[in-house]
Amino acid sequence: GGGGSKCAHLRKDATYQDLENSGALKYRQLVEAAAPFAFGQRPQQVQIGDTLWLCVDSSPYWMGWVAQSAESECHCVVALRGQDGSVYDSCNHPASPVHAFINGSSENDVPDLPLELLRSLSERVTKVRDNGGQGSITLAGFSQGGLAALACALWMGR
Repeated sequence: GGGGSKCAHLRKDATYQDLENSGALKYRQLVEAAAPFAFGQRPQQVQIGDTLWLCVDSSPYWMGWVAQSAESECHCVVALRGQDGSVYDSCNHPASPVHAFINGSSENDVPDLPLELLRSLSERVTKVRDNGGQGSITLAGFSQGGLAALACALWMGR
């Protein structure tokens, strides 16, 4: 390829301002709250603007957050942290590319993901919606946490 070949996908330059304008950074604080491996270092609530987010579940790799301002509105976020670079995370992070190999698992085995949390949040949001309210579940992840979030989204879409 002497530079004349065309890509199947067009590339578009983007600035940090474009990222901010996209809304993708909206849940950044919730993902950052899940970064410390030690539960004692993790906040149990986070204030973002006018919204108070309460932690409803925490594991070494994710945190579940709910902002329920009234019975008519319930928004949930599952924040999945990225790998911290440790050997332990390489072996155990659900989105680690070497997880199955190191643990002797089948590459087809589903890693430990927050599927029960997603079921629980889905029931909560469904109840609010059934009563005429608004609700949502957002998966937010950084680095390998983003891969785990994608796996959860694929599972939810089945």
